[in-house]
Amino acid sequence: MLSITEVIMIQAVRTPAQAFENLPDYPWSPEYANDLPGYPGLRMAYLDEGPKDAPVFLCLHGQPTWSYLYRKMIPVFLADGARVIAPDLFGFGQSDKPVNDDDYTFNFHRGSLMAHLDLQNVTLVCQDWGGILGLTIPYDMPERFSRLLVMNTVLAMGGVRRLGSRLGANITGPIQILALRPSCSAMYPTCQMQRLQPMPHHFLRLPTVQACAGFHFW
Repeated sequence: MLSITEVIMIQAVRTPAQAFENLPDYPWSPEYANDLPGYPGLRMAYLDEGPKDAPVFLCLHGQPTWSYLYRKMIPVFLADGARVIAPDLFGFGQSDKPVNDDDYTFNFHRGSLMAHLDLQNVTLVCQDWGGILGLTIPYDMPERFSRLLVMNTVLAMGGVRRLGSRLGANITGPIQILALRPSCSAMYPTCQMQRLQPMPHHFLRLPTVQACAGFHFW
């Protein structure tokens, strides 16, 4: 008997490349992942800058922005000799945008990051939904992460405080948390916590109207 595997193609649209031309403070061209397991037919855009063998800063954006959010931080990381990877989540920026709202689930976004993540010595840089998604990943692959840079985000724990302890208990390596809020230590209580001073507003300034070309609105 033949075993038939059904491949479900997700209908999506793609923002024309011309919409991203001449964006201020964004000189980089994306690379594309066209073959992520479980995402047939979808193309994910991401920046991959700096030496391939250098420590990695993985920058995860929130909603409704994209990798453009990190345009002020990327040069700082690169100047320090780091490698920077900044994906555009599906539905945002230069990545494909599924047209069916039901496709946008937590597992849909998290799975795309997990499929894309074959990295070591990672500093996770996360903001907004980038943190809600990204802060769950070190629990599943703690050996890949060395530091967490946490900004304006949460780790959804469903009202159960024990979950934060369970997540942190699984992280036994020398992960350092760099955070703007001391409450972040509850996420990973076994890790070293360093409180950061608030960043200037211009450092994480919201994109201009011109930069919103890649947004997907519901």
